[in-house]
Amino acid sequence: MKKALGVLSKLERCGAIARPDCFGQKLDHRARLRNLPWPDKVKVVIELQKIAKPILAARGKTVTVWPED
Repeated sequence: MKKALGVLSKLERCGAIARPDCFGQKLDHRARLRNLPWPDKVKVVIELQKIAKPILAARGKTVTVWPED
């Protein structure tokens, strides 16, 4: 994946393709998440679990949200 992104950025630099703004924002968001410390990444996962719990429960799935310590 990194290689593909590296190729993409090289193509962008030479003007071969134009990157849509939303794609750049996605890459920036992923970079911010990647650079978070480990405890903050776990907090993000817990928040996503809280969001997914009612959706999956409506589908009959059992969901366990990790405790926040």
